[in-house]
Amino acid sequence: MNEMVLAEAEQRILDYYASHPVQRDAWGVAIDSRHVQHYLDTGRKRFRILIDYLQASTPSGARILEVGAGYSVVLMYLKELGYGVHAAELPQCLEAFSSALIEQEIPVTPWDLHLAEEPLAGQTFDVVLASEVLEHVQMSLRGAIGRLAPLLAPNGRLVITTPNLYRMNNLVKMVQGRNINEPFGDTAVLRHGVVIDNRTHPREPVRTELVQAMIENNLSIIHQDMFNSHPRRRWINLAYTVWPKKYRDHILLVGRPKPSPNQPFQNT
Repeated sequence: MNEMVLAEAEQRILDYYASHPVQRDAWGVAIDSRHVQHYLDTGRKRFRILIDYLQASTPSGARILEVGAGYSVVLMYLKELGYGVHAAELPQCLEAFSSALIEQEIPVTPWDLHLAEEPLAGQTFDVVLASEVLEHVQMSLRGAIGRLAPLLAPNGRLVITTPNLYRMNNLVKMVQGRNINEPFGDTAVLRHGVVIDNRTHPREPVRTELVQAMIENNLSIIHQDMFNSHPRRRWINLAYTVWPKKYRDHILLVGRPKPSPNQPFQNT
């Protein structure tokens, strides 16, 4: 990890949002430099984990697609190291989230994962990254991963991170009698006269169902981990070192297509 390259990537993103009009995402949230700074601060450990894994497992020059890329410090960083990076983002959020990437000449394809049409069909990538994306979709994990897996090259990797429903914070809330589900607003959200679920995290997964969804899409699990990302007090971080990993905030899974009968598996 080159901390200077990471800091420069973050600064380019912040400079963009400080010098452009405020946009709103699909949920009506104002995306300004203050919002983006908070996102960077709370996600920095996750970015480092992903970058370290990708650098260690993927040769420079490889093609990497991030789906639901948002501001994507990861792609900004990897572009500087010579990777061929490409982003995909929800069409109604693309201007708010990904304009800074476009300014840095990173291609961004509008793509709603819910829709059957796949604008990247026919292309393949050495890595497809979906980090903190699947908790936003309103379809099964099997169905969502089924849209991502065909984009993998024969020995490509699908890298996924999501919040962990079974995290310690949620367990503490339940012991206290508090609801862990994201609340609805005071009024229903209508789209074309139909009430829709407009929550940002309609369903967070647990590790076992993510593993099963990958297996059902003919992917072998080649790496899995659990990690914390959000900054916490030192004593809380120390406490996490003695608790089982299954209680941590995030799930990291990496899957690879199972080889066809005529294609030997390459463990690279």
